[in-house]
Amino acid sequence: MWKWTPPARCLKRKRCTGKRVMFESLRSRSYSIRTKLLVAVMLVVLAPLLGTAFYGNWFTGGILKTQAIQSARAELGRRTQQIETYVTGNKNDIRYLAHIFSLNQYIDAMSAGDAAAAAFWRRQLEQDLLIFSSAHPDYYQVRYINEDGLEIARVDTIEGRAQIVPRERLQDKSQRYYFIEGAKLAPNDIYISPLDLNREFGKLEQPLHPVIRYVTPVTRDGDFRGVIVINVEGDAILRFVQPAKDANMQLMMADQDGYYLMHPDDAMRWGGPNDLNTGRSVRTEFSDIASQIISGRAGDVVENGDMIIYMPIHYWRTHPERFWVLIQVAPVNQLLAPLIDFRVTAGLILVAAILMAFIMTYVLAQNFTRPVLALQRGVQRLAQGNFAEQLPVTSRDEIGQLTVYFNEMAQMIRGYLDQMDRLQQLGLKISSRVERDEIMTLVIETICELLPVEDVTIYCLEMGKEGMRYQVVASAKESRDPGHRSLNEGLMLRASQLHIGEILTSEQGRRAVCYAPLRISASRRAVVELIGVPEVVLDSWHCKLFSTLMSQGSIALENADLYQRLAHHREQLQQLVSALITAQEEERRMVAYDIHDGLLQYLVAARLLLHNYESMAAKDPEAAHGLLEASMEQVATAISEGRRIIEGMRPTLLDDLGLEAAVREIATSMAERADWDLSLDMDLRGPTLSPETEIAAFRIVQEALTNAYKYAQGNPVSVRLAIEEGALTMIIQDQGEGFELKDVDADYGHVGLVAMHERARLVGGFCTITSQPGKGVRVFARLPLNLETGGFVQHVEEDTRDHC
Repeated sequence: MWKWTPPARCLKRKRCTGKRVMFESLRSRSYSIRTKLLVAVMLVVLAPLLGTAFYGNWFTGGILKTQAIQSARAELGRRTQQIETYVTGNKNDIRYLAHIFSLNQYIDAMSAGDAAAAAFWRRQLEQDLLIFSSAHPDYYQVRYINEDGLEIARVDTIEGRAQIVPRERLQDKSQRYYFIEGAKLAPNDIYISPLDLNREFGKLEQPLHPVIRYVTPVTRDGDFRGVIVINVEGDAILRFVQPAKDANMQLMMADQDGYYLMHPDDAMRWGGPNDLNTGRSVRTEFSDIASQIISGRAGDVVENGDMIIYMPIHYWRTHPERFWVLIQVAPVNQLLAPLIDFRVTAGLILVAAILMAFIMTYVLAQNFTRPVLALQRGVQRLAQGNFAEQLPVTSRDEIGQLTVYFNEMAQMIRGYLDQMDRLQQLGLKISSRVERDEIMTLVIETICELLPVEDVTIYCLEMGKEGMRYQVVASAKESRDPGHRSLNEGLMLRASQLHIGEILTSEQGRRAVCYAPLRISASRRAVVELIGVPEVVLDSWHCKLFSTLMSQGSIALENADLYQRLAHHREQLQQLVSALITAQEEERRMVAYDIHDGLLQYLVAARLLLHNYESMAAKDPEAAHGLLEASMEQVATAISEGRRIIEGMRPTLLDDLGLEAAVREIATSMAERADWDLSLDMDLRGPTLSPETEIAAFRIVQEALTNAYKYAQGNPVSVRLAIEEGALTMIIQDQGEGFELKDVDADYGHVGLVAMHERARLVGGFCTITSQPGKGVRVFARLPLNLETGGFVQHVEEDTRDHC
C-alpha cells in the first residue's frame, strides 16, 4: 500500500518548531523549588567536584564565617544579658527596704521627738537589715542614711557573714556623690552608681573592694527623710566576665569612659580618676579603635590580626549614657579556623574543576540563592523593627509566594504595632484623669480613633423596682437621647454580667454589634456598645484592642471613684476634728464656770466664816460655835458640788454599775428635780458594749436630758435604749418647747447638740435630732457595739452623675 512521506525539509522544520514551542512552554511555566533542585542535582551529578568546590567554598564558607562571628557575639551577648539581668534584679530589694515597718516607725519617732521609741526602732531597723543581709550575701553593705547624710543603721557582710556596724564607726556621707544624687530622686526612683572602688573614711578600702551602689530616697508624708543604700559586691557582677579557657582569647570589661573594670592584667584595672587614677584604659591599649569600642554600640573589628568583638551593657536603662562595654579579643585565625580548613579543602577541589564548571555553577547559585538571601535580609530588617521596606518578588515559585506572604505579614505587624503604641499613649492619657465624665469621653474618642466603627455608646445599668434599666451616659453622637434603645438589649444585659475584659459579639443583618462591660465604680457597671461592619467589629485583633481598652477604662474609672471618695472622707474628717475641738473647749469652759460659780464660792464663804469664828471665839463662844457650824455646812456643800462636777466629767456610776444603771440613775434624779413624767425602757441584754460605746451613749443621754431639763418644763420625757440588729439604739423624746433646726448655730450656745453628733460619729455611729417649735425634741442615735464591728452610714451623698 502506498504511503506518502513528507520531504526532509518539512520534517526538520516541524522538529525546530516543536523545540521552540517546548522551550517557550518551559520558560512560561512556574517551577517549584523541588523541580529546580532536581535540575541542580542533575547538573551536580555531571560535575560533582565543581558544584561542591564552588558552592561550598564561597556560599557555605560565608555562612560559616557569619556563624563563627555570630556565635562569638552570641556568647558575648549571653554574658551581657546575665549582667543586665543581675543588675536589674536588685531594684526590687532596695524598694522593699525603703518601706519596711521599722524604718517608718523610727522616722515617726524622730519626728515626734520620742527618743526612747527612736532608740528602740533604730535597734529594730538594725536587726531587720541584718536579717535581710544574711539572706543576700552578695550585698556588701546595707545602710540607712538620714536626711542630714549621717549613717543611722548599717550592716556589712564580710566573708559571707553579716554583722551590724558599731555606731561609733558610722560615718557622715553627706558629701558623697551617691547621697547627693539620691536626695534629688523622686519617690520610688533608684540611682545606680558606677562600678568603682569602695571608700571608707574618705580613703580607698584596702584591700581594694569594687562595689556598685543602689540608692533610693526614703520619704514620709511627702518629706525627704534620707536614703537607703545597698553596696553590691562588684565581684558578683565581674564573675560573669571570667577569663576564657583558651589562653589566646581575652575577655575584658570597661566603663563608658574606657577605664577597665576587668582585665587579664590586674595592673590595667581601676585606672579612672575616682579609683587608682593610673590613666590606663581602652584608649591607651586600642588607641585607633577606642572611640568605636566605647561608642555605646555593639560591633566587631579586626586589628593587628585580632578579632575584637565589643558589646555595651546598659545597666541603667533610664540613663543610656551610662554603660559598660564587654570586650573579647581573639586571633582571627583561631576564631575562623573551621572556615579556613573548609576553604583549603574546597580550594583543592576548585582548582581541578574551575575551568569546567565556573560559569554554570555561578549562574545556578546566584539564581537559587538570590531570593533566599533577599528574604533573609528582610527577616533581619523585620527583627530590627524596619517594617516599611517591601521585598521584591522575583519569581513565582514557593519562595516568591513566601515573599508575598512575608510582605503582607510585615505590613500587618506594622499596623498592629502602630495601634498598640497609640493604645498605650491613649491608655496613659485616660489613666491620668480623675473626672468620670472626662474619662468616658476619652474612652469613646479612643475607640473611634483605633477602630473604624460606625457608632459607640456607653449605657449605665441600674437595678430598679421594675428590673434592670439603663440609659445613655456617653456617646460618639453628642445629641443622642438618654433614652436611646440598644441594638440588642438581651445581649447587652448578658454582657453586663461578664468579667471586665470579656466581650460579646453578634451580627445584626449587614451590621455587627459588640458589647463589653465597663466598671464605673465598685458597685456600678456600664456596658459599651460598638456598631459597625462585621469585617471590623468581629475582627479578632480589633476585639483584643477593644477588650484591652475596656480594662484600662475600668481601672481609670475606679481610680476616679476612689479619688472622689477619698476627698469626701478627708473633708468629713476635717469637719469632725474642728467640731471636736470646739466641743472640748466649750466643755472646759463650762467646767471652769461650774468651779468658779459653785465650788469656789462655797469655799470662799467657808473661809470667811472660819475667819469670823477665830475673831469671836474668845468674846462670844456661843455665837462663834454657830459660825463654825455654818462654815462646816459650806464645806459640806462644796464637797457635794465638787462631786457633782466630777460626776459630770467622768460618771463613776458608769464605771461601777454599767450603762443601764448609770442612765437609770441620771434619768430618775433629773426627773425628780424637774418633776417629769418619766418613761424608761431599757433592754441591754446581749453582747457586751465597748467602753468607748458606753461613754458615748451615756454622754448623749446626759446631754439630751440636760436640754430637756432646761426646756421640757414638766412635760413627759421618754428614754429608750435597746440592742437591736447588732447595734445600740437610743431614743430620747421630750414634749418641751422645741426649736427650728435651721436656727441652731454652734457658735451661739448649741455646742451640746453638735457634741452629740460628734460623739456618735467618733465611735462609728450617727445621731439625728428632730424638732419643731412647740412639739418637743427627739434625739435618735445608733452606735456600733464595739469599734471592731465597723461604723454605720446614715446617709452618703453620692455623685449621681450618669446614674440610670
